[in-house]
Amino acid sequence: MSPELQTALIAGVVALITAGFTGYLTWQQIQRERSRWLYDIKTTLSVELYRKRMEEYATLSKIMMGLSTTKQKQLTVAKAHEIAGEINEWMYGGGGLVSSNAGWALRDRLLRWRAGSQPKDIMEVRTLLLWSMRSDLDIPSGRTQDVAEDTLLKQLRDEMNQVEGK
Repeated sequence: MSPELQTALIAGVVALITAGFTGYLTWQQIQRERSRWLYDIKTTLSVELYRKRMEEYATLSKIMMGLSTTKQKQLTVAKAHEIAGEINEWMYGGGGLVSSNAGWALRDRLLRWRAGSQPKDIMEVRTLLLWSMRSDLDIPSGRTQDVAEDTLLKQLRDEMNQVEGK
């Protein structure tokens, strides 16, 4: 084999190896960029959802003030139905898009009360809705210590660890 042919073959093999290695590094960079991009999108979406929940839950908390256990006046059937109407408006507004079904359940319990003393399940569902709101906002309530941690912050932490390869 002539030296020119050997030189050309060696140069060709070196060029193929260099091109393959460069392609592999470029592919890895693209994968890192894609992971970072997905992480940024999920983080932005989660932050916006969190902000919207903060706004909507503040409104719902004001509505539920009429169900406070420390309120001076007793809850009446008429007031319960009024609160149910306000919850209904809230649920069909932006609130229904960011909340759990506990809002619907509370509305239904309030509307079912027709006469007599206040049903016990109204306060139970109210407490469930408050717990749900606090859980959505990653606010510890002191009652969830035995429940497995499955919050938005934990999900983001898990996804970040997955992206980093931990």
